Amino acid sequence: MRRLVMSVALVGLTVWAPGCSGDPSKPEGELAPLVGTWRGRSMVLTDRGNPQVQVDLIAQGAVFTLSVVGNGTYSATLSVFGQTNVETGTISVKGNRLTITPTLPPGPPTTGTWRLEGSTLLLEGETEFDFNLDGVREPAEIKMELVPLKL
Repeated sequence: MRRLVMSVALVGLTVWAPGCSGDPSKPEGELAPLVGTWRGRSMVLTDRGNPQVQVDLIAQGAVFTLSVVGNGTYSATLSVFGQTNVETGTISVKGNRLTITPTLPPGPPTTGTWRLEGSTLLLEGETEFDFNLDGVREPAEIKMELVPLKL
């Protein structure tokens, strides 16, 4: 999850997944509930060293979109503070655990948790974020609420 959030919080989310079908209209197994395009409703980062310090990037004007394809790929776009960042890679689900492996830009696999509450997708994980804007990222927790994007 740290890598997804690194893209998500770049201030301070296509490769084929092995063993997956090439048909994006047929979602694979546990990934099926996440397939689609999601837009961030909230993206709260909490400083692990000082939990009183939080920032909601969406409330600050950021726009986050996550697209998950049934073949096990994703793309994530974050527009915040005048910058737009895009990340693509592979995504897999096992139970409530989500693993992403960014391929562009490349990065190590990271994990987090997910769950659906009605039509809202909730993602949680660990990341880093520069809370005091000193150029140094501090360990952080992230909680994101995403809703289906109606095209």
